[in-house]
Amino acid sequence: MKQTVINENIVWLAWERHRRTLELCRYLGITPIVFESSLPRLLKHPFFVASTLLYLLYKRPQILIVQNPSIILTLLGCILHRVLGFYYVVDAHHAGIIPNFSVGEKFPWVYRFWQKEADLTIVTNRFVAEIVDNNNGRTFILPDKLPEYKTDCGQFDVEGKINILCVSSFDTDEPYREIFEAAKELPEDYIIYMTGDYRKIDSTLYKKSPMNIRLTGFLSETDYYDLLNSVDLVMDLTNMENCLVCGAYEAVSQKKPLILSDTLILKEYFKKGAIFTQNYSKDIQQAIFMAIKNIEMLKHEVKTEHSILEEQWQKSGEKLTRLLLRNNKVSVAWRKNIMKDIAPDNKKLDAIFHGTGIRKYPRMELRDYTAQLINEDSSYTGTIRDASLGGLQVQGLPVKFNENKEGPLTIMVSNFLDSKHYKLIVHQKWANSSKWGWGIKKDRSLTAGFSIIKAPTEWKEFML
Repeated sequence: MKQTVINENIVWLAWERHRRTLELCRYLGITPIVFESSLPRLLKHPFFVASTLLYLLYKRPQILIVQNPSIILTLLGCILHRVLGFYYVVDAHHAGIIPNFSVGEKFPWVYRFWQKEADLTIVTNRFVAEIVDNNNGRTFILPDKLPEYKTDCGQFDVEGKINILCVSSFDTDEPYREIFEAAKELPEDYIIYMTGDYRKIDSTLYKKSPMNIRLTGFLSETDYYDLLNSVDLVMDLTNMENCLVCGAYEAVSQKKPLILSDTLILKEYFKKGAIFTQNYSKDIQQAIFMAIKNIEMLKHEVKTEHSILEEQWQKSGEKLTRLLLRNNKVSVAWRKNIMKDIAPDNKKLDAIFHGTGIRKYPRMELRDYTAQLINEDSSYTGTIRDASLGGLQVQGLPVKFNENKEGPLTIMVSNFLDSKHYKLIVHQKWANSSKWGWGIKKDRSLTAGFSIIKAPTEWKEFML
């Protein structure tokens, strides 16, 4: 079932078109804003930066979601997040967390920075979620949505007795050389159709490509699905350990058996309808023979897998929808109260409260904190996970600052959770206020909101 959020308050920005973004936006009822250009990067990126800045200044969204890659867009969102005060969400693809290019690998601190800065990072699996969590980020796990089953596919002119689609881009993370070697040991009527820009491979390899390999080049979506609908098997291999490959989702959506790399994350997610192989030519060859031998069983299994993955994704999609709706609604109340005069000398305090705890900027930050949630009626004390508050969000309740800036910050929560009284005590150290030129006077307060998005399993989920 399609979920709809308040579209005019949420902006989803991307600097390149990607199926995951389009599917998620279609589900959420958001119109994606995609800036595209055929210009070289050095020319188009300044244009994209200017376009993004002007668009956000005009729209003033309450929630901004960006697609990462691009890392430049993600960093720009971090800067504007501080200025415009929107709830900032990054939908991070695998390369957005683990860079597979030389420049990104030399500057890991850039990735740690944006992961900590974003209010929420959407990731595809628990392995990359751990990376973000370890960098003091806040994660929501949402694999790619299965594309809609296409009933109007045509027939591709396939040539073999057995036809295999190999989803490829000929990047360094793919064992395409090993696939070439495996093809040489297959019968001539086992035809492998390899998609993607084969001009990336060296000329020697291209000239020696086996007779039963068909290099299709880049296919239009229509031609791609015609081919997908016409083959017996789909193969999508990767050398990356923690990557859920897009071709696998597309194959399951059309209920086609799979051959996948033998990685833990792929075996955890695609439990049925797939044969798993090591990325060596002999293993790939044996996996193809095994898949053909068990083709009828795999066809039955992949239909079951389709139903299971659809149901699992629907539950996660509904949770994400509730999360966005909650922060969208809170933002309305937050914007009405943000301009309250709570700083001395009639100065305005820019304040954002979010998942890492309580943070004041641009002039002040809280650091080195732990936290407890206390139920004063029953004297129950629960400790929230150190250094991340377990996904806690502080948005909407009276907040009072203690006189002693080295002491605990106390947030009183009244008429909340069955009318019981709770308070959140955050033990922290203030940044040196003299560095920023001024501090906060005691007994000043502001109105924000409160919800727990993620908590230990022994706690119930608290919703606004």
